[in-house]
Amino acid sequence: MLVRLSTPDPPTAGPRTPPRRARASRRVSVGTADAEVRPPRAGPTGGPSAGPEFMETVVGPDGIRRPAWASRGDLVRTYFDTEWGRPVRTESGLLELVVLLTFAGGLTWAGVLRRREGLREAFAGYDADVVAAYDDTVVQSLCHDARLIRNGHKIRAAVDNARATRDLRASGGLPGLVWATVEGEPPVPAMRLTAIPRFDARSTTLAAALREAGFVRIGPVSAQALLLASGALPVRRNEAG
Repeated sequence: MLVRLSTPDPPTAGPRTPPRRARASRRVSVGTADAEVRPPRAGPTGGPSAGPEFMETVVGPDGIRRPAWASRGDLVRTYFDTEWGRPVRTESGLLELVVLLTFAGGLTWAGVLRRREGLREAFAGYDADVVAAYDDTVVQSLCHDARLIRNGHKIRAAVDNARATRDLRASGGLPGLVWATVEGEPPVPAMRLTAIPRFDARSTTLAAALREAGFVRIGPVSAQALLLASGALPVRRNEAG
């Protein structure tokens, strides 16, 4: 006897749950490669809520507008009021800023300034010739120095940048490279604190030139911070809120 087997009907199509859309990261061209834009930590170019475009500022109890990072304690406020934005044209002074900005990555600017004297001693007053000669033994000892931010990658970056600074003397030196970014016609007008971009075409160009010269761990945002802290980019100071 032939038995016919029935095939079950296919399930009826119910409401389909739409697939979850992957959240895309915002990316911005920074010259040689694309970099993901993440909220910055409090540092010399912005604060946790600075966003991707302009420096975050606040008005202090004295009625003076300052960057948000300069409002987080006496140490950073004094640094901003007395040093930040004053012209730095010496090799050692600019190398110090490069090293401090390297160590500031992922940290607060206040945390870096608290270790400033230890960093200055560890890196021989930012004598590029002395630091360029540091070998692995010296680097390892610095990695255990309690006065410092004990990050081996950043310490090695400081040594690499000292070597780049030394080698750059043959083509005008670090001061020549940094200040050539802004010196020309017409002169760069002083910017309002509220109108300072975190990075722009100028800082992107400087970052590319520094990397070409052998500097490491410096991008357009750090280059902008270098231009501002060294006074190469003039800023209107003591603005009331």
